[in-house]
Amino acid sequence: MPKYSLIVPQAVRSQLIRLPKNLRLRLLRRIKTLEDNPLPYGNTIKRLQGTAEPLYRLRVGDYRVIFHLEGTRVRVEQVVHRRDLDRALRRIM
Repeated sequence: MPKYSLIVPQAVRSQLIRLPKNLRLRLLRRIKTLEDNPLPYGNTIKRLQGTAEPLYRLRVGDYRVIFHLEGTRVRVEQVVHRRDLDRALRRIM
């Protein structure tokens, strides 16, 4: 049973649908693991510096999943290619 509830807004779902199927499935598997442990030990998840609210990024190949924790809820904000990360973070902040 998951410890955290996962919130994936419709905008993020639309981003995922536009990606190739194999990449989309890989991202969805990794996003699903956030339900059990959103902050596991390792280097695939890091806290983003310079943000008012605690934002985190999950690295999946060349893509980054931006999310934040709200108590026991994990809210996925965006899924972006690493080259677009700076621009995406400016929109969130």
